[in-house]
Amino acid sequence: MNNVFLADPLSELKSKAKDFISIEDTLNIICEMLDCSLVTAAEIILLKLPDDRDWNNSPVNPPFFWGKIRNSYIFIL
Repeated sequence: MNNVFLADPLSELKSKAKDFISIEDTLNIICEMLDCSLVTAAEIILLKLPDDRDWNNSPVNPPFFWGKIRNSYIFIL
């Protein structure tokens, strides 16, 4: 986590988003910039997913992961 203030992972992801990048590449960029594990990087991404519903009132994002992360990290926020 030492690199948090020295790097801007969001701007790097935006610059690379002009081309398609894989989830693995995205996770690796976050891991490298924030000096964290793949699991933590995945949790960061999942935590940022909106809790939206589509026109059938079905969850847009996987409810299992969202609920698990929301319940686990509610105290951190």
